[in-house]
Amino acid sequence: MAGGDGSASVDVGFAGWAALSESTIRRRCSIAEALGVVAIQLGLKKICTPKPRTQRSNEPARSPLRWEQRLFLIPEGESKVSMAKDSRVPNAATFSILKEDHTLANMLRMQLLKNPKVLFAGYKVPHPLEHMFILKVQTTPDTTPMDVFNTELNNLMNEISSIKLKFENQLTLHGIEGGRRL
Repeated sequence: MAGGDGSASVDVGFAGWAALSESTIRRRCSIAEALGVVAIQLGLKKICTPKPRTQRSNEPARSPLRWEQRLFLIPEGESKVSMAKDSRVPNAATFSILKEDHTLANMLRMQLLKNPKVLFAGYKVPHPLEHMFILKVQTTPDTTPMDVFNTELNNLMNEISSIKLKFENQLTLHGIEGGRRL
């Protein structure tokens, strides 16, 4: 059937939509896809097939996970903490901690430096978009970096628990629970 403007029109079989031009159908189809409407309901299956998305050369690969999941979930087969002994420096090791940032890295570094058996503790974040940090630790010859790391990690957790307990005690002392006065 020819439209009033000389273009071919198609009957979509949808109530209220009589013969429309192909360009109008394409325009409405893209709007329908943007709104999540299934084009098959409109009888536009052949015209409204979505174009395959091409990946740009500088674009990172798409992940099926949401951004929050990519930030916090550790991929299968990988561990949260891994250790590699340093071959050039005696009693030194490099720890890679996944899905953490400067917050934990700096607290852990400062906790390690409190220990007199630690000669060096420093960290770096390889890239701001990579959610991991690398911690380098060197100890005195009478201990290993792994022993000091485990000890100071437990000390840090105890210190944080103590601060949390003191904070909760002050809240109950002042009659505040869950951000509201009792």
